[in-house]
Amino acid sequence: MQELIQSLPPAAQNYLKPETPAPMKMMAASGRLPLPPNQLGIVMYALCHDENPQVAQSALDNFRQQPTKILMPLLSHPKADAALLHFFAYYFSHDAKILEQVVLHRQTPNEIIAQLAQQLKDPLLGLIVQNQQRQLEHPPIVHALLHNSNLNNSQRTRVLEFALREGIETGYNEEMLSRFIHPALLKELLRSRPAPVTKADKELELQFENEFAEDEEADFLAPEFMDDFDDDEEVPEEEEGKKLTIEQQILNWSVSEKIVAAKRGNKQIRSILIRDGNKLVSTGVLDNPRITEGEVLKIASSRSVSEEIIRIITRNREWMKLYQMKVNLTANPKCPTPVAIRLLNHLRLHDLRNLAGNKNVPSVVATNARKLSKQRGPS
Repeated sequence: MQELIQSLPPAAQNYLKPETPAPMKMMAASGRLPLPPNQLGIVMYALCHDENPQVAQSALDNFRQQPTKILMPLLSHPKADAALLHFFAYYFSHDAKILEQVVLHRQTPNEIIAQLAQQLKDPLLGLIVQNQQRQLEHPPIVHALLHNSNLNNSQRTRVLEFALREGIETGYNEEMLSRFIHPALLKELLRSRPAPVTKADKELELQFENEFAEDEEADFLAPEFMDDFDDDEEVPEEEEGKKLTIEQQILNWSVSEKIVAAKRGNKQIRSILIRDGNKLVSTGVLDNPRITEGEVLKIASSRSVSEEIIRIITRNREWMKLYQMKVNLTANPKCPTPVAIRLLNHLRLHDLRNLAGNKNVPSVVATNARKLSKQRGPS
């Protein structure tokens, strides 16, 4: 709130100072000040939190009766914070226009969206259903949507399909899921969904954070393992002899040490640990700040990495902007079928035809590629 107050001119800030007389504050709380709408909204909102309970109550009562032209500038203010957005969500739960702005505002905390997801009706409910990025960031939004009796069957199907693709727990058993998802698609989603993170995984990750969070470099990681090669640079022959030595050393590392190496090691280390059986290790490679787009492209086409690695790549907006990334993913049988099918729409005709004849991809992907290629051009 302090940032909002500081954005006001000195004359408007005078109404909010602790030493300002109560009658002057009460006049401001009434909403009758000769101020521009955006300034008046900030003053009244600040007075809703005044230490004087009479001033605060008067400001709140009058604030809730203000016209949209007073409220909207405040709601869309670049310095709007979580407290402000929560304030609007709570006190204006009856106002569809206000709630729409709260739902669409980028600064609205996911926790507030989850609260709204459990009670809103269309069309506002549909806005939350469509925002899959928030659902991915904060799974309780998925749970809230599924507990909302206003969610129609089409929306429920969309939420459930997305949750299964991303490994978000829904609380639905297979019989319940079959009421909303086509059997063939459900079978594929259940087969390809990522394994849930176990309690042991979380404990191990916590142990890693406790042991290594303050270390700038891991002592066990030799300097030569920290120096990176360029994307197009060949590994010198003398370095090839070190490969077995590196792999032998990795065999002796603990899981925590592997996680550190995955996040900080060089290209050789990354190429080895990306295939590690422990998902905290393998996924840690993708968090390595030194990893290049060229490496990710190779990983996207690799059949030796886990499906979870492929899923993480598909969630990265910057990587997915690369056209070749889409080509590599659709041609990789490890890519979840629903994801591969969605990506087909972004492929050029030549790549669609190549994919249609690729015997290594799932038949449903090849079939859809064939259909799309026929729609776009003559055979």
